[in-house]
Amino acid sequence: MKAVMGAGCFALPWSFANGGLVLTTISLVTMCIVCLKTLQFIFKARDVKLALDGSKTLSEVENYIDISELTLGGKGSMVVRIVMCLTAFGVCSAYLVFIASTFVTIASSYNWPLALQSEKTMIYVISPFMIALAWLRSISGVSIISIFGNISVLVGMAFVLYDALKNPIALSSLPLAVPTQFSAYVGSVAFLFLVHFALPDIEANMVERKNFMSSAGKGYWLCALICFVFGGVGAIGYGPQVKSVAIAMLEGGF
Repeated sequence: MKAVMGAGCFALPWSFANGGLVLTTISLVTMCIVCLKTLQFIFKARDVKLALDGSKTLSEVENYIDISELTLGGKGSMVVRIVMCLTAFGVCSAYLVFIASTFVTIASSYNWPLALQSEKTMIYVISPFMIALAWLRSISGVSIISIFGNISVLVGMAFVLYDALKNPIALSSLPLAVPTQFSAYVGSVAFLFLVHFALPDIEANMVERKNFMSSAGKGYWLCALICFVFGGVGAIGYGPQVKSVAIAMLEGGF
């Protein structure tokens, strides 16, 4: 579930409000199914290749790069690496904007200097710290930060839901489907499930690797349900004026 859910969930109320309640729900379900099926195809291709080529064992193919080298060869693996870098760059950029937007909300609420109430300025301030994190060479180095992040996301989602539920229902003011907004909102939905490059490592560390797809399916659908409830309630509670980062709707407190 951690591989799917993160702070990107705070963009879901905006996605539902702008893409339409029905269309965004369909997109959420479709993206979940597509990602699960492609993940299944990836592991099937790996297993078939291992069966045909006895030079490697399953224990030697542990991550996304290993699978791409095994099934696609050197050139294909290089393409996969480039696409992974581009995806990671996009995700990091989105989170940088999210962090800056959240700090601007805090700065505005507590009357910090005007310079710190500018999203562009906040991005300049935060960027050096984000770049510094790139020097970490072990994921274990951010484990404590990750735990704190998980708790923060859950607390933030709870506050947003509580605040949204206090407002009058704005169902009639929300569209059912706005296809022209697809390119604007689909990124928020897609980022939830497009995490294939993280999942092979999880599968490789499972005691019973054969149970991975079953576990992944349950995790994906549970996350999809939580995201549907959070995004839908946030959109209905805040209405069309919901901000792109829902937590910014908490301005002024409760």
